[in-house]
Amino acid sequence: MLALQVIQHSYNRSVCGRIQMMEEHLTRSIGMELHHRVELIDTLLAEAEQKMGALHHALGAQTRAKEESEHAGHDMSLSQEGQTLKYEQALWERARTGLTEVRTILEDLEESERQRGLSQ
Repeated sequence: MLALQVIQHSYNRSVCGRIQMMEEHLTRSIGMELHHRVELIDTLLAEAEQKMGALHHALGAQTRAKEESEHAGHDMSLSQEGQTLKYEQALWERARTGLTEVRTILEDLEESERQRGLSQ
C-alpha cells in the first residue's frame, strides 16, 4: 500500500510538473505572439502615416492649382480626383485610429498576461 502511494505521489508530481511547464510555455509563446502583433500594427501605422502624408501633399497641390485657376478667372470646384483624395485621407485616418486602439488593447493584454504569469 505504501509503495502504491509513493508511486501515485511521484506520478502526480510528474503530471503537475508537465502541466506547469506547458502553462509556462503557453504564457511565453502567447506573449511573443502578442508582441509580434504589436510590431505588425506598428508597421501598419507607419504605412497609414505615410499614405496620409502623401495624400496631404497631393491635396495641397490640387488646392494650389485651384487657387491659381481662380486668380486666372476660372471657377473650379474641387475635382472628382480631389474628392477621392479627401475620402482616402479620411479612410486612412479611420484606419490609423482603429489600429492605435487595437495596439493599446494588445499592449494591455500583453501586460495582463505577463502579470498573470508572474503571480502564478
